[in-house]
Amino acid sequence: MEVLGTKNMGQQFLKASMDQLRANAAEAASKDARVQQFVDLFIERFQKHFDLNAVTETIVPIYDRHLSDEDLNGLLAFYKTPLGQRTLKVMPEIMRESQAAGFALGQKAGQETMLDIQTEHPELMPGARESQPQPQPKPQAKPESKPEAKPAVKSQPRP
Repeated sequence: MEVLGTKNMGQQFLKASMDQLRANAAEAASKDARVQQFVDLFIERFQKHFDLNAVTETIVPIYDRHLSDEDLNGLLAFYKTPLGQRTLKVMPEIMRESQAAGFALGQKAGQETMLDIQTEHPELMPGARESQPQPQPKPQAKPESKPEAKPAVKSQPRP
């Protein structure tokens, strides 16, 4: 994993994630100093709790599940070549840009989805009043009831 630069990629990924978090928080509440203070504190504490060595320990079994020893030896040989070294150098940036592009696409799709739902089902939106008219279930048809049979009354002779 040293040849692959896993630890360095982990550090770059962590930095990119924290930068993305900071940018999202700044966009969401640019005027609220408490939000920025919270984000700064969160990033500081998160970095204390995030173990980069655990990244390697977590990734090794993933490689083992998907690649044979022959595959891994081929990758190691590749990563020792100039092209392999170049790939390792630029891969974190490629991943960062890819992640940001995917996030932007997902955010756009999420906004469009919310607009669809808000238009078609405003009653389902957060903050919708409970008193808004809700669709009422259609009343079920009652089976026809037959009139009750009245007991036959014998007529009495008239005087």
